[in-house]
Parts: sequence; C-alpha cells; structure tokens
Amino acid sequence: MRRGWLGLAILALTGCPLTGVGAGAGTDVPREFFALMVDLPGFSGPPADGSRVVMSGQLALSVSRTYQAESGDARLSASLQASSAMSTTWQEALRAAGAHRRRLAGFPAVSRLVAGSAASRVVVKLGTSPFAVFVLEGRGLGERTAVGLAKRFPLGAMQEALAHP
Repeated sequence: MRRGWLGLAILALTGCPLTGVGAGAGTDVPREFFALMVDLPGFSGPPADGSRVVMSGQLALSVSRTYQAESGDARLSASLQASSAMSTTWQEALRAAGAHRRRLAGFPAVSRLVAGSAASRVVVKLGTSPFAVFVLEGRGLGERTAVGLAKRFPLGAMQEALAHP
C-alpha cells in the first residue's frame, strides 16, 4: 500500500492537480469509494481516506482504510488502487515466493504469508482500464484469515465504481 501512496505523493509534488484528499475534506473522490472500505467484525479503525490525481488525462485513485483488532495485536490495511502503475503491483504479487493463486468473487487473486514476519497479503486484480487492484495486508493473522477478510469486501462493487471514477 505504501507504494500507491508514495506514487500519488510524487505525482502531486511534480505539479499534477490533486483533486482531493481525505474523506472529511472537500474531496473529488466519489463518496461511494469510501463506503467500499467496509467495517470488519472484530476490528475497528478510522474512516477510509483517499486521493485522486489526474495528470495528462490519466487517473490515479487510491482509497484506503486501516484496522486494529479489538482484541489482540492484529492490524490490517485495505486499499483500492487504480492507475497504470498498479500493473507492477499485480506482477510482483504473481512472482512472489510462496504466492497462492486463487479466485475471490470471480476475480483473479494472489495471497501469501510472508515468511518470518507473521504478515499476510492478498492482492485482487479488479480491472485493466484503469488497471486496478484491491490489496489487503495484515500483521498478526494467517493467510487463510486474510483471505477470509478480503472476501468481506464488495469486490464487484469496487469494479463497478471504477467504471465511472
């Protein structure tokens, strides 16, 4: 997820018009994107945040939310990212050691447990125009739990919302 935010920050600093940041700010990120970062049972966290950058007619959109387990130390971050750069995120997920290819709600997905770190990552490819991924990363929970939590997000609604960002 950090790569997505870093990329958006670089775009903004290089003179791209930043059209909105933050769910509470007067943002140009359509509100339905924030609603896609659902509440998860057993976790709490602040509302979703997001940004949208347009440069030379190209869109870069990032909406994210962090979660903390209500009991225990597990932490999660979920993000919906759309831009041409996201194809790199998808390709890296496919090449990652120990990655398990699967389908979630009909979408191609890759999941893995990062050895030695108790971190899990699920990447779901939502579309190619714009290239979009949903990423769920967690610490303190297993890969199976991360995949189960990823299934709670409305992936079809994410793809639909991206058709008219």
